[in-house]
Amino acid sequence: MSYFKKGNVVAVEEIDAGRYEAIVEGTEEYTVGLTVIQGMVEDAVCSCPYDLGPFCKHTAAVLFYLQKEELDIQPIEKSPVPGQKKSTTAPKKRVTIMEKVREVLEKVPHEELKQFITIQCENSSNFRNLVLATFVTQHPTESKSFYSKQIKSILRSVAGRDKIIFRHKAYQVAQQVNELLAGAKKQATQKNYLSAINMATAIMEEMCEALQFADDSDGNIGSFVDLAQDLLFEMTNEPLPEDIRSFLLNYTLHTFEKNIFEGWDWHLGMLQLATQLVKDESEADKVLKSLPNLKSSKYYKEETQKIEYDIIHKIKGEREAQNFLEKHLENSSFRAIAISNSMEKLDYAKANKLAMGGIKQDEKTYPGLVIEWYNWLLKIAQAEGNRENIIKYARVLYIENFRPIQDYYQILKNNIAPENWSAFMLELVNELSKRKTWTNIDLITKICINERWWPRLLEVLKENSSLSNIENQEKYLGKDYANDLIAMYEHEIKAHLEHFTGRNHYQTACRYIRRMIKLGGSKQAEILVSELKTKYKQRKSLLEELAKV
Repeated sequence: MSYFKKGNVVAVEEIDAGRYEAIVEGTEEYTVGLTVIQGMVEDAVCSCPYDLGPFCKHTAAVLFYLQKEELDIQPIEKSPVPGQKKSTTAPKKRVTIMEKVREVLEKVPHEELKQFITIQCENSSNFRNLVLATFVTQHPTESKSFYSKQIKSILRSVAGRDKIIFRHKAYQVAQQVNELLAGAKKQATQKNYLSAINMATAIMEEMCEALQFADDSDGNIGSFVDLAQDLLFEMTNEPLPEDIRSFLLNYTLHTFEKNIFEGWDWHLGMLQLATQLVKDESEADKVLKSLPNLKSSKYYKEETQKIEYDIIHKIKGEREAQNFLEKHLENSSFRAIAISNSMEKLDYAKANKLAMGGIKQDEKTYPGLVIEWYNWLLKIAQAEGNRENIIKYARVLYIENFRPIQDYYQILKNNIAPENWSAFMLELVNELSKRKTWTNIDLITKICINERWWPRLLEVLKENSSLSNIENQEKYLGKDYANDLIAMYEHEIKAHLEHFTGRNHYQTACRYIRRMIKLGGSKQAEILVSELKTKYKQRKSLLEELAKV
């Protein structure tokens, strides 16, 4: 609000319907872009380095400005002065900047417009790069190096003395490179594939290199490598001319051989891209010969096996690919495919054997994968209608799985006889109680709530008491156990103030004192406030907050 009141919003333009651009003076001048549709802010960006929330103070200032000046949203209307007539004149329709631009362009002679564009290209490298990227097919010497030079120029323009690109400057890089990427997408759509490839590969190489000297904590640099590589993948789905297909295939193998993207997933991505492009055994062999050069970690090993599987499937067919898959079941992706294939063939015995083999293979080193195999065992049991195994595996998954893919609680309830349900859940809670981990405590809490075991829930809460935990269980325990909750709140508030200082912590303590009062503990709250005022009489901020209670 202060920025708005001080007049720091110095320029606001409505670029197009609902799309605004403004300059706000702060430590330096910042550019704010806003898109407002039907009174709602759909998008907001600012060139400042703020990243602690959706809106910075510059964006907020522009919103206040628009609310008052542009969108004609005023405070509640005051009562009219007696005798004063209310205006019935309809407000004039605003003309946006783009409407003005279109009107001017319709009237400007062609030669005059060309001269203007030439002058702007001479004076602005950003505008020049945009023109070249947009009308690339008209340029006879267009190549990857042509675009690489443009991107290098952009990077140099924002780098500091030590050649470092700071986070808020990375945003400026992204704005300009985005124009080049948009040009590449346009060329691909128009089937100018060579131009699109040159643009995309230049973006990949230069932005990847820029990561060595840029603060990319917002992902403004690296995201363009992803987007450019995605565009290359999209082009492999098109019927590329033979010379373009061969050119792109050779490029992917070259970048892999030269380790241009070494250390990033894009490195492996270039071989995956090559797999999409190969059309015969000779080309497939070139890709396969590159695979042994990859690192031998489990991740890289499995990813290279996937590449080999895809090539075999593409060049040699389904049977050869299936043989390869069966020989490499240590690859979790292949094992999952094999289980799925067996289930499609209703060969549940084989599917069960494969899932059990996965558990045995991974139980010591990859517990996350073990959960995946148990999920398969549950699916198999469900497909077979084997209630005993459904209960067995759903129980394991209910206890162990922190990322469920089915509702294991409901599966258990649907398959256990009602007369046995309470005993089953009680046994489960007793087992979980022996494991003192937050995951198990949380699960016990959920079970107590589901089963409406309020005395047991109170016990769990007392053993794991905290201000937030008490608040979370108020809606279940507040009616019958208000005094217990009030006492727990009092204990935790005292502990909180013993360990923390600062107005935020004092406000937190006072918020929970108010919850004591809401539960009917006005007398206890009054006594607690008096004690705290006496004990912490030197804490001025605390006394101020307590006075508000």
